[in-house]
Amino acid sequence: MRGNSALRKLTFSFKALSSLPLFSWLWSSGNFGKHKFFFWLCLKDYSNTRNLLRRKNKVLEDYSCAIGNSGTEETCMHLFFECPFIIACWNYLDIHWNLNIPPMDMVIEARLDIGRSYFREIIIAICWIIWTSGNRLIFYNIPCTVNKWKEHFKKEISLVCIKTKPNREGVLHLWLANLP
Repeated sequence: MRGNSALRKLTFSFKALSSLPLFSWLWSSGNFGKHKFFFWLCLKDYSNTRNLLRRKNKVLEDYSCAIGNSGTEETCMHLFFECPFIIACWNYLDIHWNLNIPPMDMVIEARLDIGRSYFREIIIAICWIIWTSGNRLIFYNIPCTVNKWKEHFKKEISLVCIKTKPNREGVLHLWLANLP
């Protein structure tokens, strides 16, 4: 086994990364693979926000958030938690974030505060809908409205209900049916 030291190091590194509770929690969700991968990118601050494009030396006319029109630079933190439009979406679902702690800790704290077994399916889908809403605005000039966001969210969660584990499917459907 001495000759395989690189393999042992790689295995050890992967086990260390996989042992982070939030990542295990993410990958075992009932969401679609594209949702989970996208949320993983967000947690690692690798999603293609305008801020990341600036860090990669990509030239844009404007690096501010297109959704909220607040003039604030579009970072992962801003796009998913601080943008006025996004705050309205989170408020609709009665999910509130502690913006004074790192993003991974924010997710863990919110998960503990809310205590619903289907919390991860909800927040992963929300982030995906936020991203696709922004893309519709940027690429197709379709304005972002909370009502349109609610419509897309309910449709996406209905699809997630089909894929999720049977013990969560019923409570997720019930929760969705009781949304205003």
